[in-house]
Amino acid sequence: MPRRAQNPPEDRDHWRDLFVARIKEEQERRGLSDAQVAYKAAVYVPMTSSTIWKIKNAVPSRRIDLDEARALMLAFEFDSFDDFLTGHQPLSKVKYLALKIDEDLQASAAVNERTLATVQEMSDTVSANAPFSHNDMRFLEPLDAAAWEHREQAKRIFKEVNALVRLATSKAKQPGAL
Repeated sequence: MPRRAQNPPEDRDHWRDLFVARIKEEQERRGLSDAQVAYKAAVYVPMTSSTIWKIKNAVPSRRIDLDEARALMLAFEFDSFDDFLTGHQPLSKVKYLALKIDEDLQASAAVNERTLATVQEMSDTVSANAPFSHNDMRFLEPLDAAAWEHREQAKRIFKEVNALVRLATSKAKQPGAL
């Protein structure tokens, strides 16, 4: 039997939690019991009502393998995981998009760290071997422009996320809000 990873990725539980929340939403929206969901999913992979209950309620959280996830998605008549995870409820879509943004920001941060290390290495090399003529260093000009554009994009992302948070919290104070 395969062992669970000792240190699963930090975001693994967020995606699993969203998936389980979507199962519960669709089950409630369609008025299906655990047995009915299991029966529909069992067309694709063996599944019982006990499996559905454990996926939704077990502590610690029960793993969901890819075949089970696909079977559940198809049982609810969705064609893709993206469609299933965004669902029909605005809050589900917002949670899904927030996880995607978080992943993108984490990937961007990792790239930024590597880029910063490379820039530092280049700086050390230039410092140890200076002086260079302006013509020798002309190839750096596009890097300067690209860094400036990256900075401007980061500022726009920060402003948009900040505005989104303000919008969401102001709407939360209104009756009938998400």
